[in-house]
Amino acid sequence: MIYIASLYSNGMDKCPCPSVLLEKRVAYTMKRVKDLLLEGKFPYSPILHCHQMSKDYDLPKTYSFWQNIDRNAIDHCQEVYVLMMVDSWGNWTLSQGITDEIKYAELIGKKVTYLECEDYL
Repeated sequence: MIYIASLYSNGMDKCPCPSVLLEKRVAYTMKRVKDLLLEGKFPYSPILHCHQMSKDYDLPKTYSFWQNIDRNAIDHCQEVYVLMMVDSWGNWTLSQGITDEIKYAELIGKKVTYLECEDYL
């Protein structure tokens, strides 16, 4: 299984319409996960798995809430793919969550692969 690290809430505090941007990020992540499924891979995306539940039950958007959940998922995956998403409000390299996911994966010896996202937004 492949853990998918993707941009989610980074930069939302500066965005005039955060819910629209969040949905675009989720939709793009879904598109990339679909592509990986069609390639015969087994991706796991915490964004896709938890986004709707987070909205419906107003779960925290902070990485401190999700960190242990995400690390546990990384423990169970063979590798991590990082979607290198950049938009006007956020950059994957500045995401606290993605930065931590990469560091944790490397710490426990998981392979980290970076995927270009030229077709994002």
